[in-house]
Order: sequence, then C-alpha cells, then structure tokens
Amino acid sequence: MVEIVIKVINAEFIRQGLENIADEVTNVGRLRIFRTLQGVLRRMKIYPPPPSGSTYKRTMILRRSWRLFPSSPQAYVIENTARHRGITYPEFVHGSGSGIGGTASGTGQAWMHVGRWRLFRVDLDEAIDKMWEDLNDDIGVLVRKSGLMWEPR
Repeated sequence: MVEIVIKVINAEFIRQGLENIADEVTNVGRLRIFRTLQGVLRRMKIYPPPPSGSTYKRTMILRRSWRLFPSSPQAYVIENTARHRGITYPEFVHGSGSGIGGTASGTGQAWMHVGRWRLFRVDLDEAIDKMWEDLNDDIGVLVRKSGLMWEPR
C-alpha cells in the first residue's frame, strides 16, 4: 500500500494571516468592482462626432442619464433611463445589452448608431475581463503585506 502524507508547515500562521486579510479582500474587491464600473460609465458617456452633414442638435440627455449605484453591499447597478417622448431609448444607441429590454448580446442598435456608438455589453465584458486581472494583483498585494507568499495564477 502507498500512503501519501501532506503536512502544512506553519498552518496556524497561514490561518491567522488569511483571517487578518479577509475583510480587506472584501473591501478591495468592492472598490475594484466600483472603479471598473465607473470606467464603463465614463466610456458610455463619450459621444462620437456627429455624422457628416448632420443637422441634429444633441440634447445630451443620454449622457446625463447614466447612473451607478449600490444595490446591496456587494453589488452595483448601472442604468440609463434616458427617455424622449415617453420612449426609453438607450438600447437603440448602445445596444440592447444596455440593460433595457432585448438580449444582452449587444444587438438592437438603431442603424444610424451601428459602428459609431460603443456597445454597452461589449465594453462591460472587456472591462470585467480586465478587472479580474487587476483584482488578482490587488489581492496579491494584501497577501504579501500580511507576510504570506503569493503566486499569481
């Protein structure tokens, strides 16, 4: 019979170190999520140049209607409530992935906005992918400060 024994050296030190940073990990994660979503909002508020020959006067309602707020201690909501003549229209500009109706695939943009305006869902997905890398780095800093070793994946 083969027997393998794994022994953790300094287990008490490791346990204490992890307990010491538990609250900090939560706070760092919450802050990283918030900053990531702030970046998404900043990019969504950027208006592309008007099409050549356009006489449409921009109201900036779409820009002013973006909001980011906590829905619970661990979650945030991004919304855009822009309306014109009773019609909610962000999905026609930023795609139906803007959280209003339709699917989250980024389709649903009005033809005149395709290729000019950012798609909300695409921007959000890219930001979240980057956020995981940043969060891994943030947690690594906390772990190293606590005296533990950290090998990023």
